[in-house]
Amino acid sequence: ANIETNHPELYQVLVQIEQNDLSLFEATAMILGLREVSFEGVMKEGLKFIGKGGLQIDTKVADNRFNHVAFLSSIISYRLAGVDSVYLSYSIFESFGDYFSELLTEIKGKTKAEDIVLCGSYFAGQSLFSRLQRNLKSVSVVMNMSYPIGKENCVVGGVFL
Repeated sequence: ANIETNHPELYQVLVQIEQNDLSLFEATAMILGLREVSFEGVMKEGLKFIGKGGLQIDTKVADNRFNHVAFLSSIISYRLAGVDSVYLSYSIFESFGDYFSELLTEIKGKTKAEDIVLCGSYFAGQSLFSRLQRNLKSVSVVMNMSYPIGKENCVVGGVFL
């Protein structure tokens, strides 16, 4: 009720998100008010950030599943506080970098793996990849940045997130 009354434009965006079958990043782009409503749109916006360090976006897990509602609620809270879309977009990828680093460290410890190979074009984003490299500095992180493996390719014998 508070958002509907005090932030009618954001409320309309939330109604659209609820009524449509959108991906997490499509919903994120809409909340951020981006023209390009996609993962790529959020990535491009994040790359505009010039600085160091972002805000912590909620990437918690509930019942062994990523909590999409907590993630989007965190972004909404920052938007209501007046945080601009460039800084928020950058922060999203930093937070995902922290989240994936924790998961990868745990998996590496349980499997005794020596290297981590990242596959998929989503990992090719500079903000996310650099955060992973920073957090996993004692681990060999390998990825072909020029030709990231997308859904049309696969690797056998790996752990997929």
